[in-house]
Amino acid sequence: MQRSEQIASRRGDSDLAARINRTRRDAGAVDAAELPIRGYDAKGVPEVVAAAKRLRDPQLSTPRPRYEEANKHREGVVEPARARIEAFAASLAAAS
Repeated sequence: MQRSEQIASRRGDSDLAARINRTRRDAGAVDAAELPIRGYDAKGVPEVVAAAKRLRDPQLSTPRPRYEEANKHREGVVEPARARIEAFAASLAAAS
């Protein structure tokens, strides 16, 4: 999918590239370099959880739980990330 996104972008089809990117992110098919936490894969659970708490809300759209499940399988990272995303979604719903 990443290759398709690159090709679409090179051809100037930014709408298609954006849709592929969204699909890829929703599926958790991202590289660690695309995550908002530098050095994500090398960090331990406490460091990842602490770094995730410092992220601004727009960065929560990055599918860390899916990436984590597909790559590192650290349950101590998945649950706090899911809880934070759910809390953010609930605050958006309450505001609308």
